[in-house]
Amino acid sequence: MAQNTTLPFPSSAKARKRRKLLIVAAVVVLAVVFLTYMTVKGASSYYPTTTQLVENSQKELGKEVRVVGKVLPGSLARGADGLDMRFTIFDPQTDVRVPASYKGVLPDQFEAPHADVILQGIYNSDGSVTASTVSTKCASKYVPAS
Repeated sequence: MAQNTTLPFPSSAKARKRRKLLIVAAVVVLAVVFLTYMTVKGASSYYPTTTQLVENSQKELGKEVRVVGKVLPGSLARGADGLDMRFTIFDPQTDVRVPASYKGVLPDQFEAPHADVILQGIYNSDGSVTASTVSTKCASKYVPAS
């Protein structure tokens, strides 16, 4: 009995070129899908509000947290060296406030009334955040100055 020795794919040069082209196209498509996913994932970062942080305070004590809020007007106090900062952020929906400290240069839009401030740092047992990073998010819509 003769064995069937045919290859699963045609072995002509044209068929090999087509197979290589399909493999390259599949790799390119997968790379584009992966890069798109990573971009969307990074752009849609979620940050809990001060209200959510306080509601989950027992689980978050002593841990690295991220929290978003607005700077309470008049709460910023600078140390003598100009780098030690103390301030309060709050959730404008609920007025839940979280005191914070930070050592470093603050972002330009830090005290802008419509800018959200994102803190990353340790949530302390006294309910404050010792921030290692402070950044601002741009407002989602333009609000003219009053």
